[in-house]
Amino acid sequence: MTIAAKDKYDVVVVGSGAAGQAAALTAQENGASVLLLEKGRHTGGSANYSEGI
Repeated sequence: MTIAAKDKYDVVVVGSGAAGQAAALTAQENGASVLLLEKGRHTGGSANYSEGI
């Protein structure tokens, strides 16, 4: 995978939590060019704070 600057994307996903990552992956698998944005330092959104028993 290469990272290249582009002027246009088919889909822009804001937020890299579980839903954002799933949306970006689904769009990419269906042939769309995707830009995934995250304002935080780490990806994962609220899932970073979930814990199991």
